[in-house]
Amino acid sequence: MGYKHLNIDEREVILKMRAEKTTMQQIGENLGRSAGTISRELSRNTCSTSDYKPHLAQRYYHKRRTESKSPYRLEEDVFLRKYVEKKLQEYWSPEQISDGLRTGRRVDISPLTILKIFSKLFKISFYQNSFQILTFLSLYIISQNNRSLLVCD
Repeated sequence: MGYKHLNIDEREVILKMRAEKTTMQQIGENLGRSAGTISRELSRNTCSTSDYKPHLAQRYYHKRRTESKSPYRLEEDVFLRKYVEKKLQEYWSPEQISDGLRTGRRVDISPLTILKIFSKLFKISFYQNSFQILTFLSLYIISQNNRSLLVCD
């Protein structure tokens, strides 16, 4: 199971239970979290007046989250983006492009990253890009999804 971030409702519960002088262990059990998670939440998001404010904690969380994410290399590197776009126009699959970059240019970009960035770019500037690339990627994604549905005896 993957890690799940605290949401505003859980932060409100932490506030109420702390006001009732409940231990971190009990809060954690109530939320299905470890006491360490509750401890980190309180130490990160308690303001200078020693008050815990859930909405402020949520705002801090979003700020830290957006600042921690680095942009995709394909967003910054124009040459690399043009190379990938050209290969997509030539109907290369994201795996082929990724392998070609890894062997020819010693750049490691996963096929999933290629799909993510180009789906993002198509949403931003759909009419500036080739409709054929979007069609190809759509069909590619459908074929990948169907591949997982195949049952081999």
